[in-house]
Amino acid sequence: MEIPSLYNLTPLLFSTHLSEHVGCNVWLKLENFQSTSSYKLRGISHACVKALLTEDVNRLVISGDIDSCWALAYAGRRLNVPTTVFVSSQLSERMRKTMGLERASVVEVEGGFEEAENLAREFVQNTPNSKYIHPYDDPDIWEGISSMINEFSEGAPFQCPDAVICPMGGGDLMSGVIEGLRSCGWERVPVIVAETHLSNSFQASIRAGQSIKLDHPQALIKGLEIRQVCSRALELAFMHPSLPLSVTDSMAADACCRFADDHQMIVDAGTGAALSVLYSRSIQKFLPNLDENMNIVVVITGGVDISLDTLIEYKEQYSNPPILVKSDSGVFMRMQDVPDVDSD
Repeated sequence: MEIPSLYNLTPLLFSTHLSEHVGCNVWLKLENFQSTSSYKLRGISHACVKALLTEDVNRLVISGDIDSCWALAYAGRRLNVPTTVFVSSQLSERMRKTMGLERASVVEVEGGFEEAENLAREFVQNTPNSKYIHPYDDPDIWEGISSMINEFSEGAPFQCPDAVICPMGGGDLMSGVIEGLRSCGWERVPVIVAETHLSNSFQASIRAGQSIKLDHPQALIKGLEIRQVCSRALELAFMHPSLPLSVTDSMAADACCRFADDHQMIVDAGTGAALSVLYSRSIQKFLPNLDENMNIVVVITGGVDISLDTLIEYKEQYSNPPILVKSDSGVFMRMQDVPDVDSD
């Protein structure tokens, strides 16, 4: 049985605003153009398809953040396979309606990611022929995500990117990006990953040289308070040039607003964390040889935990925040961003 890909080929667009702002060529890999508005569809749909092709599965199950849950629910509907998603009890009415449109059975869970995962795995144990798909710690997910790199390697107007920037999350995106870079022969292209200060399990793990689980991570996006990133991300970080950065929640929120003004697209604060490395110009500190001939790709991951109302709140509360970016080797700090100056 051959099942077609469920994710979309997404554009790689040049950003005039960000290129002028940081002094190099900035390209946007627009994963927010996926049918579920998030890169998550690449990896999770790929894992679902492989499970159906190789195992006797008649129900797909997932737990965790709403982007992952929507990706699985969408894949299940397209594949005509029932789905059950275990999500936070704080699920918005908008996303509750979306899950209904995808015909998913929704189980709302009090507590965090671990509680939802435990209940989902218990459900699978008691439900014959059901398959649990982990939202980020799965080789099939990393393989699916790696397709975005292969995709732009074939049509990019440059020979090789000088860096790739992406948000961290649970580590699936970074793992897929690095595996994609290595499959294209781009082993020396650095990957810059951004997370927020209060949810920086990856940065803490790099500093410690081993996997670190945070006690009480906090994030603007509920459900993304990842306590521990997948081990594959840490393994790849020691094999491939990688730079873990952490930024403030305010910087991530402000970047969402600036990106909406510049590009007429709304993205969540996870994407905002990655964008803030550019909007704050801190990229110039960490890539000191940056010039107008260099090409940087930033993965616009999208995300559904964002709305116009939320963006308005961000603009009211977080505009032009102090800049505080931490790396494993130092701190970049400025009291406020310096606005662009028109040449005229």
